[in-house]
Amino acid sequence: VLHSNARYRLFNGNPNGACIGSSGSAGGLHGFKGGHSVFWRHQRHHHDYLAVVPHHHCGIYSDSQDISLLAVRLLSFAALFVIIDAVQIVGSFSMRAYKKTRFPFIASMVAYWLIALPLGYYLGIMNADNAFDGAAGFWVGIIVGVAVASVMIAVRLVLLLRQPIPTGFTPDYDV
Repeated sequence: VLHSNARYRLFNGNPNGACIGSSGSAGGLHGFKGGHSVFWRHQRHHHDYLAVVPHHHCGIYSDSQDISLLAVRLLSFAALFVIIDAVQIVGSFSMRAYKKTRFPFIASMVAYWLIALPLGYYLGIMNADNAFDGAAGFWVGIIVGVAVASVMIAVRLVLLLRQPIPTGFTPDYDV
């Protein structure tokens, strides 16, 4: 059985590292030193671990075949979520380096509360034939929501990056 701290690092460690790494990389765009990130390599490893060996995770917690089938299905959704969420995390924290935090907040709020939750409710409660489809319905809703947030934030970040650097800008190298 995995210790609770190990479970936390397995499922939450990469997003925390993404925040630090992407902020540093975006800071490098402004001319700040020390802005290299290995985030994408870590996210790919995290995705591969969830997608390739989901049976390993299931065997740790239960020997039941029904639970294993559901868990493998849900871990496949989690693997897809991790990759899509990586775009949203990097975009949000890159915009944070530009001190633009309002748009990522609003985009995420709209995507999760107005798209993901209603879609998850519809697919997971109203349209599900059984409990297995219900859990998957909520995962589909949250994946669609994070995809919408990722697209909105990525488009906004591209528009922000296309703006010219202000005249008289001097980077601060106090790292």
